[in-house]
Amino acid sequence: VSGNTVYMVNDSVTAASPYNTEIFFMRSLNNGVTWSAKKQLSFAVGRSEDEAISAQGSHIHMSWNDNRSGQFQILYKESNDYGVTWGPDVVVIPQYDYSTMVYVDGAHVDVVAAGRHINNHYQILLTQSADTGATWATNSDITKDTLNTYFYPDMVRNEIGRAHV
Repeated sequence: VSGNTVYMVNDSVTAASPYNTEIFFMRSLNNGVTWSAKKQLSFAVGRSEDEAISAQGSHIHMSWNDNRSGQFQILYKESNDYGVTWGPDVVVIPQYDYSTMVYVDGAHVDVVAAGRHINNHYQILLTQSADTGATWATNSDITKDTLNTYFYPDMVRNEIGRAHV
């Protein structure tokens, strides 16, 4: 939600064999009273799912997991005009990853995800942009889980701009 504008994304099965899911977007300009038509945002073979969005003003940021490359990666795209048009799909966390969320605070965009290490244990990965998603920092491995317990990360940013996972 940003002001009176409410955004929603969801993934839907678009083919059963071979299995394929895609992400769709809708928006309401009047606090959810009426909604736009569905708009498809992902276009890839395989699974595009578990999407997350965050909005501030006219900017909407979305991250999701996607296996178009043969392994799950975290992709990102952004709209700067209330969801009318969208930028390209960008791989922001290329390791084997799943379960993402995105958070925006001014020009700062954070994407966090659960990933797998070489030893098959989950880790929490973070990538950040300081320029509204135009460029991304190198991924940070926040924690290596030796017990396979971390899977659905979440985060907030405090008033002095520090990210907390």
